[in-house]
Amino acid sequence: MGRYTHKTAISNHRLLDYSDGKVTFSYKDYRQGGKKKEMTLSDVEFLQRYVRHLLPKGFRRIRHFGFYNGAIKKKKVAQIRISIGQKPPKIKEWDWVKISAEKLGYDPKVCPCCKERTMVIMPRFASQRAPPKKENLNAAIIN
Repeated sequence: MGRYTHKTAISNHRLLDYSDGKVTFSYKDYRQGGKKKEMTLSDVEFLQRYVRHLLPKGFRRIRHFGFYNGAIKKKKVAQIRISIGQKPPKIKEWDWVKISAEKLGYDPKVCPCCKERTMVIMPRFASQRAPPKKENLNAAIIN
């Protein structure tokens, strides 16, 4: 079932030839142990078979539904882990100052002038936009 739920119906590298209204493509015959075979169909028959794999409007692939939904995945996976008795994975927390010191070789809190650890890191705010000019505002109201 996995080969139908997470992939497209057919990828470009499996399309081998199209000529005289016939489409030739490769496929795996799972009844014969995954043996690779080729099939040639009329273009109409090929498209009819391909369209069967398209989801109707309003339906979703499994990876976008249920606890796989990105908006709720973290919360739901945590609930599932609790319900089956699995402990959550330990996440090693890194301080960005420590990472800078270890990986980049400098401490961002050390002042470049006095070499003392006196720098205070402040959040950067987006620059404020000036209000519109009165003549532009009047022109917008008139139009």
